[in-house]
Amino acid sequence: MALGLVLATSPVNAAPIDRSPLDPATAANPDLARHRGDPVWARLSVATLRFAEGDYSWTLIVITDPARPAGPFWFVPHDDEDAAFDAGFQGLTTYGGRLVAVANGGRRALSAAHGGGAGCVHPCDPNRDFGPRGPLYSATVLGLMAPGQPAVGLHTNAPGSVGHGGRGSIFADPADVARIFASPTAAGAFANGDTMAIVAGRAPKALAHPPCVDTLNAGGVHVAYEQVSGPPDASGDGSLSNHLALEDRDPPRTYVGLEARHGDAASEIAMIDLLMTCPAFAASR
Repeated sequence: MALGLVLATSPVNAAPIDRSPLDPATAANPDLARHRGDPVWARLSVATLRFAEGDYSWTLIVITDPARPAGPFWFVPHDDEDAAFDAGFQGLTTYGGRLVAVANGGRRALSAAHGGGAGCVHPCDPNRDFGPRGPLYSATVLGLMAPGQPAVGLHTNAPGSVGHGGRGSIFADPADVARIFASPTAAGAFANGDTMAIVAGRAPKALAHPPCVDTLNAGGVHVAYEQVSGPPDASGDGSLSNHLALEDRDPPRTYVGLEARHGDAASEIAMIDLLMTCPAFAASR
């Protein structure tokens, strides 16, 4: 199985990165094991990247469709969100591109080598470590993206807003006009507040025209907007969405985050299928 893996050149990549081909038929990784019998592996390239940065040891699973490399960049930062990986794998095998997932023993947060969370020298959350907070991690993940490749971040969450088992900041209340591009046709899982898309940009929401909002709203999906501020190539809150919004690029890279409830890969896949009709993503395939 060909490795099919090239990282963009960056001075920070001078640190040792182990790149190894991976056979999904024998790999112990649970995400790969769930899809072990899928014949699609015959046309995919699979690898692991391993490297250390600060107190952390990173392992990335990288799956590429060599026949359709211009498809989207699928990113799954949290290893405890199985449905997010399953949706990303479905997206990759349907639309091509590259999937990058953080392998972390089924845990959301990384454990520092010298004392767990108390020893964190930069954020333990793999989706809060972009930009100056984790320069090697950031450069490695971004180096796996083609310059104009649109990105899809895949996440799952607990149901409800703060006080009801959820995390609040990722809950889509259609009455929240300051933050939400609400869909007037949301129904079923798309109307539960937890199944939603997230986009980020520099402009205030009232002046923002993020790609794909109209497509998602027309298909019944609420879209949350996050205004990001900071100098070029800063990290914002350290997430991939914030970092891409602050990149010194014109036009900026297209990034859409998709959220569904834990275990609900079906709703996330339905959002992927809708998102892929957006011109910004359709043009990449």
